[in-house]
Amino acid sequence: MTSQRIIIWVAALTLLLASGLCCWVYWRSTHQPRRHGFPLGIVIHHTATPPYLNGKLVNVATIDAMHAARAFHVVDPKTGKVYHIGYHFLVLQNGAILHGRPEYLPGAHAKGHPQTLGIALVGNFQRSSNRGECGPCTPPPAQLHSLIWLTRYLMAKYQLTPAEVYLHRDLRQTACPGDAFPREQFYHAITHPGTPEYAVKP
Repeated sequence: MTSQRIIIWVAALTLLLASGLCCWVYWRSTHQPRRHGFPLGIVIHHTATPPYLNGKLVNVATIDAMHAARAFHVVDPKTGKVYHIGYHFLVLQNGAILHGRPEYLPGAHAKGHPQTLGIALVGNFQRSSNRGECGPCTPPPAQLHSLIWLTRYLMAKYQLTPAEVYLHRDLRQTACPGDAFPREQFYHAITHPGTPEYAVKP
């Protein structure tokens, strides 16, 4: 009888330890600090251009040509395609979201931070250089709506926090994305996912 009790106690202790280990593994997998290599954050820019140049809409091809002139260059190892555009996404003033270089390629939009995703708003939101001559001085509602939706989407996809979303000027000595960019409104919206007007994709 004594030996049977010992066996029962050993079995019970083994089960207890096993269940405790399972709980610990689960807790670690859900609560430990996230470790990842890419991307490490998101950077918001403006193109510092009008919405149209020479009567043509500023789009991915426009920025790709501009960045080619600055010797930006990356080859997609999956397809062999060459990308000059340094941003991963471009958001037009009508709210359209365009793809730049693929998300898995390093960015060329914030010097020293190639491991971040770059989102650029088409427009110039620096009051001193716009002066009403480069389109609206602040992002139109449709453009801001799309930016917030896209930022939230990428944050969820890559498990990024609002603290890992930067304005370009947070990382470099620059005015980008301009002093008229609504920083407070933007960060409030990405910090509070329940904000109704930005809850769904445009």
